[in-house]
Amino acid sequence: MVYTIAFRFTGNKNDALDISQETFVKVYKALPSFKGNAKLSTWIYRIAVNQALQHNRTVKNYEDIPETYYQSISFSEVSESIQYLCQTDRKKFISLALNKLKAEESTILQLYYLEDLNVEEVAEVMQLSVDNTKVKLHRSRVKLHEALTLLLKTEAKALI
Repeated sequence: MVYTIAFRFTGNKNDALDISQETFVKVYKALPSFKGNAKLSTWIYRIAVNQALQHNRTVKNYEDIPETYYQSISFSEVSESIQYLCQTDRKKFISLALNKLKAEESTILQLYYLEDLNVEEVAEVMQLSVDNTKVKLHRSRVKLHEALTLLLKTEAKALI
């Protein structure tokens, strides 16, 4: 999960590996100071997010990913199409859609759904208020839905 958080923030495998390594070095060094006020995993995730943010602040050469414009295809029910995808296709499209989101949005969704953290724990990891976390979680869900809808329309068009 540390690697996934780092990758979501950087979009680069090598940087994500470096951040993961730096995170675990910091965890190891700071372990004696861990007070146990939160779960250990929440504490480690917070360190990973901080490392990723620190990395992004120090990296000056951002590459803009060109946006691809898709032609609209009208489907009556995109959600019905999702039900027919096999499990591996679901994972593929969810991963692709998560990659289209901002790092913070993707991380919030992953912490909540994949790591089963509750809203309070996600708020602690992301250093947000609980109310702000709820709002960002909702907005991230909406953006994920939009990204999935766009991806599925594009995939359907490619099959035709």
